[in-house]
Amino acid sequence: MMPRLTTVACAVVCLACADQSAVHTDLSVQVDTVGGVVHVRNAGTAPVWQLRELMTIGSEASLDARADDEFGRIASVGLSPDAELFVADQYNHEIKVFGLDGVLRQTIGRRGQGPSEFSALYSVAWVDTVMLALDFGNGRVGEFAPDGSWLGQRDAPGSVGGSLDVLRFYPVGANEVYAFSLKATPTDMVSTYVRHAASGIVSEFSRAARPEQPTSFIRCDRPDGVITFFDIPFAQRLQQHPAPGSQVAIAWTGQYRIAFLSSSGDTVRIVERQYEPAPVSDEDWEAGLAPYYAFREEWRNPSCEPRSPSKPAVKPPVSDLLIDVQGRLWVEVAAADGDRWEIFDPEGRLIAALPLFPRDRENAPYLGSDRLVYVVDDSLVPRVRVAEFGGG
Repeated sequence: MMPRLTTVACAVVCLACADQSAVHTDLSVQVDTVGGVVHVRNAGTAPVWQLRELMTIGSEASLDARADDEFGRIASVGLSPDAELFVADQYNHEIKVFGLDGVLRQTIGRRGQGPSEFSALYSVAWVDTVMLALDFGNGRVGEFAPDGSWLGQRDAPGSVGGSLDVLRFYPVGANEVYAFSLKATPTDMVSTYVRHAASGIVSEFSRAARPEQPTSFIRCDRPDGVITFFDIPFAQRLQQHPAPGSQVAIAWTGQYRIAFLSSSGDTVRIVERQYEPAPVSDEDWEAGLAPYYAFREEWRNPSCEPRSPSKPAVKPPVSDLLIDVQGRLWVEVAAADGDRWEIFDPEGRLIAALPLFPRDRENAPYLGSDRLVYVVDDSLVPRVRVAEFGGG
């Protein structure tokens, strides 16, 4: 029998080396309006926030009965309005609800097509007192009451597959939640964001179109006819995230510059940040290409394009974009003075920095007003961590 590993932690973890009480007098913000577009330029050092761990759950599989906190494939995590932790398990077709003491409160769902059943569960979010479950397998969004009872359903595209980090709900404000969706046109399928309220679907608008860009991946044609793709390390890419007020935040990762677009595609705000770029070392480059090299060795030099990508001099400053339930922008930054999260208020003013936490990059963290929930990627056992963040 394999041992179970269940942990509920209450330790305080300070993730900053600097004095938390220090006043950062060099932080400056300049706001201008040019041609109807607000430009917010940030420079200097932001105050460093602390992260205090509240709980970690996740048990190793055993030959006995399944543990309450044993998960198959975690698809989505978050907190309910009553501060209960919910975990959507795609493999087991269920949503588990825990108290912050680590005790299982209830389990919702099973495999199927009927009420309270799931086929391909991707994401869970709350709007007011209604819990929404995005189930692409059944082509619907399920509606649940706080006690887990089935309320009804809304339409969603079916037979959609892809990254859990993209095909999900996006909470960006008090009861303002968007979901990835697809809309049929006479010639194509367009990716969209759909806004959900407790009463139903409110609006829909298109995701930002991907611009023409240099190649960011390697394509390899295997001798058996299968095509395989590999990301080029530190290549520039488009990042985007829905934002409050039916806007979209977008960034070309090679620049620390985030543009906010209206639902009609007009630029309304640009947030910029001065930073010192981080160089790409030979070790970073070789580590990033290791899967590609192993593939070529396994298939004895298949046809690949580009065969030998060029190493960039510096890392793209923007690695990821997120927005929390207060409408604050979180930017994952690679810089010469350390990788970190930088947090901006809804107007684009830099307010804090938070060192990176070891998350599973396939799962987007849930960002509350002062708490975050994320899936830990430091072991083969799926684990979920809840923490508080803030200054002082």
